[in-house]
Amino acid sequence: MKKITLILATLLLISCGQSEINLNEISNRNGLAYQVNKTKPFTGKVFSKLENGQILISGSYKDGRKDGEWTNFFRNGQIKKREKFSKDMYNGLVELFLENGQKISTETFNKNELEGISEFYNQNGVLVKKVNYNKGQLDGDYIENYDNNKPKIIATYKNNSITSRYSSFYQNGNKELEYTINNNSYINDYISYNYDGVVKKHYYYTNSNKINKGKWLINYNSNWDEIKEASTYYRLINFDDKGKPKGKVIDYYNNNSIQMEGYYSSIEPDIKNGKFKWYYKDGNLMKSVNFINGKENGLAESYYETTNIGGKNKIHQKVNFNNGELEGKFEYWAGKYQKDLPVIVNYYVAQDMGRGQWWKLEGNCKKGKFDGTFKLWWRYRTNRRNEPYIMPAYLKHVWQNGNLTWNGVSHGRNEYFNINGKKLTSDDRTIMLDNVSGR
Repeated sequence: MKKITLILATLLLISCGQSEINLNEISNRNGLAYQVNKTKPFTGKVFSKLENGQILISGSYKDGRKDGEWTNFFRNGQIKKREKFSKDMYNGLVELFLENGQKISTETFNKNELEGISEFYNQNGVLVKKVNYNKGQLDGDYIENYDNNKPKIIATYKNNSITSRYSSFYQNGNKELEYTINNNSYINDYISYNYDGVVKKHYYYTNSNKINKGKWLINYNSNWDEIKEASTYYRLINFDDKGKPKGKVIDYYNNNSIQMEGYYSSIEPDIKNGKFKWYYKDGNLMKSVNFINGKENGLAESYYETTNIGGKNKIHQKVNFNNGELEGKFEYWAGKYQKDLPVIVNYYVAQDMGRGQWWKLEGNCKKGKFDGTFKLWWRYRTNRRNEPYIMPAYLKHVWQNGNLTWNGVSHGRNEYFNINGKKLTSDDRTIMLDNVSGR
């Protein structure tokens, strides 16, 4: 009897002899946990707690590696995280909680790989995501919900890739996107929707070919950036059975007036083909450009909202193109400042003309570049009424193959010429100015 008692006592001492120490007594050496000043990897329980004795962390090591259940606590005693380990790897259930005890996620691991169902919840306990894993890869049903419990994404995965139908939804319940995948390729309908449920874009995939389909309504913000939300700036496109644009493509302002209209031979890629016109919000013409196979060809014109300095019309620029390159006559009228000028070609004029300024610039282009003599026609502001008077004189800019070789200045002074090309003296300009009424 005494022998049995002695054996039991010995076993009890062995079972109760497993160490339990504070985490601040653990050091890491070469990826293993050791008790300070010990040479053997630590086996036993560990803890971390507040001064009042409240436990913050509890867990255990085996041969220097995390093993078994580890639990983290909030300061109020509620569980914050509960996870299971084997040889330092996640192995089993891992759960996260809020401070009020609400569970926010459950995941299951097998040797550090996600396995089986993972679920995620919001602070109100609504399931916001439920997915399935196989050996660490998405496999099976994939579901995401909004906080209002309405569906956000519904899909099916295999080996981390979508394998069949995919659907996503806006928070109001309307569809956002739907398509089907087979063997990593889209098949049949691929449809995106605007927030209000109206079709935004519709493609049909067959034999790896994409065909535009039906009627598209694309929403824009006031900067004409494409958006998903319902908007009063929008584009309408209709397609025929072969996926080609049918009729004009039209953009609208928020007052339903036309912003742009023209013909495309292709959408995505966008290829303009024919006359395109852009308008101001009041319906007046802003710009007109002709295209052939996506390249500018022929005369292009832009217009001010009000009359130009010449005062007879609203023309801003007249430019000629050949196969997308500047070719031939180029005319540019000065006008009152307005935001977002409808510039076709940039020509920066920074000429110091004293009280005078230019009112019209004209020259020629060759193979896409400024070339030859450009005339900056002079205008003068009077002292009394500060009104611009158009003068029958100009300065020269000389270009060669796109390079400015002379800016019209000699010995620090502008050189002026009359309409016949004769160089004007200072006396000539004085006489010309004396003839300006009200000077």
